[in-house]
Amino acid sequence: MSALAAVFVVAFKPLGRLARGNVIRNPRRTANTAGALVIGMALVGAASVLAASATVSTRAIVDDGWIADFSVQSAAESVPVGAVADLRALGTVESVDMLRYGPAMLAQDAGGSAADRSLVVVAIPPESIGNTLDFDAVDGTLDSFADGEVAVQQGVADDHDWQVGDDVTFTTATGEASAQIGAIVDTALIGAPIIMPDEAFDTIVPAAQTMIDSLLVTSAASSTSAEVRADVAAAVAPYVVLSVLDKEEFAGQLAGQVDQILGILYAMLALSIIIAILGIVNTLALSVIERTREIGLMRAVGLGRLQLAGIITIESVLTAVFGTVVGMIVGVGIASVMPTVFTEVGLTELAVPWGQLGSMLGVAALVGVLAALWPAIHAARLPVLDAVVSD
Repeated sequence: MSALAAVFVVAFKPLGRLARGNVIRNPRRTANTAGALVIGMALVGAASVLAASATVSTRAIVDDGWIADFSVQSAAESVPVGAVADLRALGTVESVDMLRYGPAMLAQDAGGSAADRSLVVVAIPPESIGNTLDFDAVDGTLDSFADGEVAVQQGVADDHDWQVGDDVTFTTATGEASAQIGAIVDTALIGAPIIMPDEAFDTIVPAAQTMIDSLLVTSAASSTSAEVRADVAAAVAPYVVLSVLDKEEFAGQLAGQVDQILGILYAMLALSIIIAILGIVNTLALSVIERTREIGLMRAVGLGRLQLAGIITIESVLTAVFGTVVGMIVGVGIASVMPTVFTEVGLTELAVPWGQLGSMLGVAALVGVLAALWPAIHAARLPVLDAVVSD
């Protein structure tokens, strides 16, 4: 607190020194008053760092592994099958790869309850690897994908003690079907525990439960990016729910989902800020009442009303900024270790939004000024003689 107050002591002599003394005089009360802001700003700071880190991590994942020139996404659950044929008929398009998903059930010998054995599997064409998608194998080789073997995420392989060469058995509508593990992968590009070639997927997942998540479009060598985008957009226009995105737009769309969640969190945390403001107002009002005689004496020896209001305002700003700084330090510190904990779900990069945190500090100062208005006006209007003789 003394370090924060040093700025005001130097900038607003002698008001800053008087305000610092009043704040430090009762440290327990100051700490209790700033407590709501500490908690609120710790959550805000942590959420801001996590959101920035998630955005940077998402962009890094897309930049590293998403090779397709364009992708077609659906606002509904699935891309209509008719759109695939329409796009493949375009002369400006070289290839259209489907990324499909559907439910699967591991056989009972995998152990666990039915819920534990139920999972979502993803199908990609073998030729899409290195053409529209790029990810590496931790163990084994993705070349086996063309032979009908599957790729398993490393975390899932560890949970089931699976290794390259093991068979994974699934329960199907007609009995059971097995697929050999050809590679262990560790990628957040495809968020599914098992990645299959189309042939194995069609054997295990019922056609009625198959969904097309997205289409990955590669431009023909003789076509420009603008031509391909125009043709693809025109081809999917009849399907109102479809949108055409390049790599940058796709990454931005994923980042936008994080921002939406963050916006909801900020709205909820705004309540804690309001509570903090009321706490500061209450503390300052109580302080004015307790220091009525002291205020009267200072006014009697020449302290002006504006100077008195300035002292109370500085006290309020110091309390608000103190709570904000401590809260942000705690929040940023906690969020900084999150990438080491959530690496498996794609949070691989740490990004601290210093500009956003600096804006929050400015808002905290404004909160301090607003919280001081009523107590400062009340103190400035106290009759000097009545205040001097007050007990």
